[in-house]
Amino acid sequence: MTKAAVKEEAVFDQPADLATLANAGAQLPTVAETAKAFVSPGEAIPEAWGDTLTVIRKNWGTAGVPVTGKDYLDTVEFKGGVATNVPRPIAEAWSKKKGLGLYYLPDGVDEEAFVKATGIMPMQPESFAAMLRAYPVDDLVTLLGDQKALEIATALRRALGK
Repeated sequence: MTKAAVKEEAVFDQPADLATLANAGAQLPTVAETAKAFVSPGEAIPEAWGDTLTVIRKNWGTAGVPVTGKDYLDTVEFKGGVATNVPRPIAEAWSKKKGLGLYYLPDGVDEEAFVKATGIMPMQPESFAAMLRAYPVDDLVTLLGDQKALEIATALRRALGK
């Protein structure tokens, strides 16, 4: 196995807690940098991920989990299928139960990690652009949620130099 292949197989192991790194202004690793940035039910959650985790529902990003939806597991709130700052002991207890349909990630990862964890297949850029051009803007905002729509709009304005 090549060095690159070994790196691709490696489980993410940061020496510091990701929340601490994020609070200190450090750039959090991307999915490409972490190779295995999530664990499935029954897998051990790496200690290096710290005391709190992000937990997502397996059907995140589908019509079954609206971005504006809220639900609870035990006393933990999921917004749009995502719970952040979940205490490690709770996440570890959930990971041992069958049938909950959850993935476990380090706190602070972005939606790119969610896409990888849930297996959503990316579109060809040209197809994606065509879909965006054809989709009603108000519906897109509803699907994305106000915060994410605003983040994307701001990033697009910045890219356009406005």
